[in-house]
Amino acid sequence: MVVINMSCQNFIEFEPVALKTITDEKVYKMLSDPVYEPIIVVLREGPLTVSELTKKYNAFIEKRGTDLGLAPEVLKKEKKSEMTIYRYLKDLKKFKLVIEAGRCIEPGKRSTKAIYSRTARMFYPKLSFKDFEDSKKLDKHIDILLELIIMYKTDQKLSKSCLRALLEKIMIFRDTEAASMFEKNSEAISALTKDQSFEEMGEVLANSGSLILMLNAHLFDEDLKQCFKKG
Repeated sequence: MVVINMSCQNFIEFEPVALKTITDEKVYKMLSDPVYEPIIVVLREGPLTVSELTKKYNAFIEKRGTDLGLAPEVLKKEKKSEMTIYRYLKDLKKFKLVIEAGRCIEPGKRSTKAIYSRTARMFYPKLSFKDFEDSKKLDKHIDILLELIIMYKTDQKLSKSCLRALLEKIMIFRDTEAASMFEKNSEAISALTKDQSFEEMGEVLANSGSLILMLNAHLFDEDLKQCFKKG
């Protein structure tokens, strides 16, 4: 594919897939890292050279900082040089979030510039419950959750081990069903969420997971009966 811009001809050799499933916790965290996220966001517009990307990156940082009410001297420190952006791109390439998609050929010059693209139009986190933070958080909070449920259902006793197993089963079901929906409808969802930040996508995923559980609550009736015992 050849794309003409104001300064050069872009020869694009790569087309991002609609959806890329993220199964690595390190990659998941990188997507929401405030240092790397602007690159992922800016590249939604299409492939860019390091120079183009640096300008758009710094514009993104300035807008975000202004919205947050940051002082000009703080904003200035947050902006990055082309050298720094290139280093960030190397990190993102290592985890297959960004790829060198082609070359930019400037008229009258022999040298060319690399053009970078996202590897996918949308990144979907599909992390194993047992391998991610949810499992650790559940272990940490299970005693508190147990007491809260007992406060709500004062006439019943609840098995701690059963509650823990049930919550894990619910979370795995939620994540599996949501992942299946996103993968089956990747093109449509990619277009629908193209303007969402990774943080906003997290909220969308959480809400869609809650709705999926509501629609399938009956599947856990027997599990609940086994966990609750009349006092």
